[in-house]
Amino acid sequence: MISMPVYSPTMLAKGYLCSKRMSAFSSDASPAESKTTLDLNDPADLGTFKHMLMELWLEEVNQRSNFPITKKEQFTPLFKEFFGRSDSRIIKDKLSRKGVNIKDDFTRNYEAFIDNCKAEAIVIKLAISYEIQEILIETLQPGEGQIPLSEKHMISMKGYIDCIFICKETDFVVDWKSTLKKETNESHKIQLQSYLHIWRNLNSRERKVKGLLISLSDYTIQKAG
Repeated sequence: MISMPVYSPTMLAKGYLCSKRMSAFSSDASPAESKTTLDLNDPADLGTFKHMLMELWLEEVNQRSNFPITKKEQFTPLFKEFFGRSDSRIIKDKLSRKGVNIKDDFTRNYEAFIDNCKAEAIVIKLAISYEIQEILIETLQPGEGQIPLSEKHMISMKGYIDCIFICKETDFVVDWKSTLKKETNESHKIQLQSYLHIWRNLNSRERKVKGLLISLSDYTIQKAG
């Protein structure tokens, strides 16, 4: 049996921009935790920083909330309760316990994130409209093996999905982005559609699966069906 090369959705998106940037999926280490020092003057590291702050909050929601969640008051803690302006040292310590050290101005970037991020409003809307029953955070999908993308071209995929909100009738596959332009970047589309392909092939096709690109800098959201 001929083995297929395996790529992550992120690598497929990079390949759209420049094929020389592509490399096969070779590690089960979470990209958010594989880098021990984040330079917040670097846009890519700043994006990882924002991703990890969202993970910290949603991990706490998973631990302390009673599911299903159907209204704002059921989120424990709410975003502003978890990210107080005076809690920057606590949050920095939480990241440190995950093995992540922050280079440069942590407090300034932390406060900019909690002041500008409006992702909570979108998550609350999902709960009210669709009933959130489970939240999967930064999970490797599939856990074992890989999902064929193209039998013809001998390509398979696996990768870390930022977040999956499993609701009563619909699963929402989320890709957090630092910022989103009005017109969706083609590489972002490829990445999100690849995540959707993976999740749809892992689960019953009777369930609805939708994709969301969500900006961590404002209220911007873009959808994929």
